Amino acid sequence: MSHFFVSISNICNLNCPMCKSQDYPEKKRFMPLALFRKLASAIADGYPSCHLAFHTTNEPILHPEIVDILNYTEELNLFNTISSNGQALDRFIDRLDRAEKKPKVLRFRYSIDGGTRETYEIMRHKGSFDRLRANLAAIQAYSDAHGIQYSSEVNYILTKQTAKELYSFLLEFADHFTLDTLSLSFLSAHSFTGINTFIRENSIFPLVNRITHAKCLSLETSLTVFENGDAGCCFEHRDDDSVLVGNLLDVGISEIMQAPRRNAYIDAAERAKLDELPASCARCFISSKCVDHAAFRAKAAPIFDRLKADGASRERGNEALYDCLMQSVVDVG
Repeated sequence: MSHFFVSISNICNLNCPMCKSQDYPEKKRFMPLALFRKLASAIADGYPSCHLAFHTTNEPILHPEIVDILNYTEELNLFNTISSNGQALDRFIDRLDRAEKKPKVLRFRYSIDGGTRETYEIMRHKGSFDRLRANLAAIQAYSDAHGIQYSSEVNYILTKQTAKELYSFLLEFADHFTLDTLSLSFLSAHSFTGINTFIRENSIFPLVNRITHAKCLSLETSLTVFENGDAGCCFEHRDDDSVLVGNLLDVGISEIMQAPRRNAYIDAAERAKLDELPASCARCFISSKCVDHAAFRAKAAPIFDRLKADGASRERGNEALYDCLMQSVVDVG
């Protein structure tokens, strides 16, 4: 076990076209702090060195008790990462400022796409490019001022447009991200909304079923805990009850990890037997291509440095990094 995805809410402040999180029909709710403490303690007892990822189609820092949640995670010595769009960092800073105890460490994985205001605000619908830039500077400054160990990386989704703005992105966010902290992924379709129009029109490569074309790491190496304690095999299909394998309020973590249903799913995935898996697995589509990050960075780093030193135009830089990207694309699987 490497990851526990913990959904401390199903609430997001954006409605990105590839996710449409605000269209989920569920009642919006936050995980109560007492429930989080119970769940985190159970995870820590069974898997003391695991990684908690606050990430499941939501915005974790909107949780009114996010600072207490992070503090408790540290008390249990659990490694954690916050997946965020960065738009509510100003509110998060206010909560940090009011807290009697502040986390010692903050690790963020930001969802940011595009190197221009226009592209970003299409990709992150209801988000503001200017607010994001200001918030990233503010959380860095606040962390420095209060002795908080702050680190960040970015999850950058590649569409036909964003793939051509990598140089612009690295210039716009030079104070926050580098090639080494840039994680690139092509558009996937795995939410209950299915392969929507935006994904169809903006995917660079054809989409293929995840189970039949690539190893599904979600089933074997991770577990998702939802707001009510339900534990499921996949954080991407919260609308499908058949992914659930138990509830941490009813049974222990070891029982959930060894649940017959979970083991049966892992076995079925190894054999690519869609008819033996949750219904949502049949509509879980990913790009037929992925990025070899090591190859991309090796190609792009010297080119980026040279172009930046030469004061190259953004158009020229974007074209050069796009060529590096395309040369670093490999088949999934």
